[in-house]
Amino acid sequence: MTPPAPIGTYTPPTVRKGDRVFCLYRDCECVVSSWTDSRISWPRVGVRGQQGGSGLWIDETLLRAIRTESATALKYWFGIGTFAVWRWRKAFGVGRTGTVSVRRRC
Repeated sequence: MTPPAPIGTYTPPTVRKGDRVFCLYRDCECVVSSWTDSRISWPRVGVRGQQGGSGLWIDETLLRAIRTESATALKYWFGIGTFAVWRWRKAFGVGRTGTVSVRRRC
């Protein structure tokens, strides 16, 4: 299977481990904990002051990708799973056929 080409260009943000950032998905201040080793390397963050899990930092750039790219493209380029795509789209009000890449195929 040919990997899906992204519709847009996504430049990783210029943050470092330990930087404080505001995550649009978590709706709070988070701390950059690491970077992914995916095709488009992206910062992982954890909620400031909480122990436990981390996830990708949802900034304006990644939010644009969530709203425009297909689930397959998001999973391939950002190295995330189906459940993460589903949760993000639900949180930001993007339906299953609401992205530009899906509408182009129809």
